[in-house]
This record gives sequence, structure tokens and C-alpha cells, in this order.
Amino acid sequence: MKSHPIIDAHTHIGDILIKGGGELICKKGVPKPMIFDPITLWGLVGYRNFGLGNLLYRLFLNQAITAEQVRSRTGTLENLRISMDRLGITHSACMPIHPYVVFSDLAQAASQDSAVIPFTTVDVAADVDFAAQLKADKANGAKGIKLHGIIQKVPLDDPRTHKAVDAAGSAGLAVLFHCGISNYYKGVEKDKNIPEYGAVDYAVRLVREHKDVRFVVGHAGMYEVGEVMEKLASYENVLVDTSLQSAANIRKLIQTFGPDRVLYASDWPFGDAWASLACARKACKGDEPLLRKVLYENAASLMDLDC
Repeated sequence: MKSHPIIDAHTHIGDILIKGGGELICKKGVPKPMIFDPITLWGLVGYRNFGLGNLLYRLFLNQAITAEQVRSRTGTLENLRISMDRLGITHSACMPIHPYVVFSDLAQAASQDSAVIPFTTVDVAADVDFAAQLKADKANGAKGIKLHGIIQKVPLDDPRTHKAVDAAGSAGLAVLFHCGISNYYKGVEKDKNIPEYGAVDYAVRLVREHKDVRFVVGHAGMYEVGEVMEKLASYENVLVDTSLQSAANIRKLIQTFGPDRVLYASDWPFGDAWASLACARKACKGDEPLLRKVLYENAASLMDLDC
């Protein structure tokens, strides 16, 4: 059987947690330090939570945040390419987050490696007219826009976010937003994010006002995946990505949202592409047409790609 392309619908290059994080993209020979990494352990058990919800995440929160920060510092184009080649992933949709990594950073990476599918970002807090920027970014290759209420510190139901989404819709760009309560900073830096802005209800209030915009729920809500299925599946313009979800949860997402609205994703380097790919394949139980949809066709359709 001829192999098909694999699109990882949610990855990052550049360090999305620090100022000037885009400068990391072109660096060479950046290793991952040896640390206690609960995210690796989570991947080894197939992102299962054993009925505990986010309890283990809360218990190991400091170690998880350290691992996130260390992983973010490994987000080079070279390291992404190594991971993709090892797994047979042909394309990666890369997500910026203003102000740390911006569209120009990813457009430059895409000019160096055609496997990079660049998304764009906006300064949501600026409360400006985003239409001209997003129209220009689309013309320069942007395939969607990423919103991250937690890191950008502007909730998804904020009027400024609605303006950005209106502009994205007018430009014909899909909107992928982070969903799920999570932390990226600790200690004196903890005020650099607002974890509560990842709650599902913020997403509901955004989606219901923009029924003509194509949305992707990042991580399918992480630990709040059940709430995402309950509250967002009825919106036909809403898709989910599978990053950080177990095979069992991915099967439920396919059953709830339908086979055309689920996208394989890893959240690399925060998640491990090998673990996410294994979970997606296990979820599809040998159904090759379904696997092709999840690994490639759904993302290609959403992003208007001809890979």
C-alpha cells in the first residue's frame, strides 16, 4: 500500500515562552538537557490519566513547567526536521504566539523547509483592526491563526479576540486556539500567564458567535476533553486536534465529532510526536481510510493544502 502524507496539525518552532523566541529557529545542534521530565513519562503510558483527571499534573506541576520550558528551548527547525524524518511526518503546521514568536519567523522557516506550514498570530491586546495584517499574512503563506489566551493573557471571549476572529474569518483563515487549563511559568514569573483562561467555557462563548469561522480546539481541551465533547461537538465548524490525548480519548473524539473533524497533532516540542502518532494509529484500529483522514486529509482540507 502506498504511504500517504502525514500532517502534524499543531507544532511549535522557536521558543514561545520568551521574548525574541523566534531567534531559536535557525540554531543548530541544540540538545535537550537530561532532566526529570513527567511529559516523557506521560507519553510512555500513551497520555492516559487513569481516571485521575489532572491530579498527576497538579502534583508534579513544578516539574511539568520546568519540562515545558526546557522543551520550548529545543524548538529549532533542525530538531523538528529530525523528529519528522524519524517518524515519516511530511508536514508540520507551526504555531506562533505573539509577542514571542511571530509570523515572519515562521515564514522564514517555511522558505527554508517546505514541510513547514506557517500559521500567524496577532497582538490581541492591542485592540486594533487586524484585517489588513491577516490579509497580508495569508497572501504570504499563512494557513491559519493561533490564539493562546493563557500566554497572551486575553481570554477567548474578550471583545478584542472577537475582532481578531472576525478578521481571520474575512481572510479565510482557520483559527486554532489553545484549550485546557495549563501553566507555563512559576515563581516570580507566574504572572506571565493566566491558566484559567484555558477553561472550555471561554471557547464556547467565542465559537457560538462565529459560526462561519473554522475553529480547531487545541489539544481537544487537554484534561477537559470530556467538557469539550459535551459543549463544542454540536458546532459543525469546530474541529479538534489530538495532541496530548490518549488513544481511548481520540476514539471518543472521532465518535463525537465525526471522522472529518479530528486532526492528528503532537504539540511538538511540548508533546512527543512519536507518542501522539502511536495514539492516533491505535485509536483508528487498523481502519486505513479513517487513519488517512485523521493523519492527513482533514488537515489538508482545513488548511487548503495540496500535499
